[in-house]
Amino acid sequence: RYRIHANSLDVATGGYRLTLLEAAPPAQKAARARIEAGQEVRGRLDERDALLDEAYYEYWIYSGHAGERLVIRMKARFDTYLGIGRLEQERFDELQANDDAPDGTTDSELSLTLPVDGPYAIRATSAEPAATGDYTLSVTRRR
Repeated sequence: RYRIHANSLDVATGGYRLTLLEAAPPAQKAARARIEAGQEVRGRLDERDALLDEAYYEYWIYSGHAGERLVIRMKARFDTYLGIGRLEQERFDELQANDDAPDGTTDSELSLTLPVDGPYAIRATSAEPAATGDYTLSVTRRR
């Protein structure tokens, strides 16, 4: 049972219409796509994505090599949150995460050296609950 209260922001009266729609449930499994070094991809977080602590997220899979040095950056109009780790089934073992880039923006940036060969999952999400919108994600090799 829910109770809905309708009110005005100022002292005002008049008619109004209240509509209640049922939203589709979030995905049970996060979307996955491939990304390579030197590539910038576009993504979108929305209500069809999986939820983690009230934030939508997607995975980008990177095939890495031990000793490879990477910079991974996520940019969006919302406050981004970026993580990298190993993905086994739906369990994400995080190696590193970042909320804000070194330049002080709400973009996210990771700088790391990969410990072992194999696939890595880059988790693109937001620092704000239920934030949606377009984003870009890039992976760059460092020397």
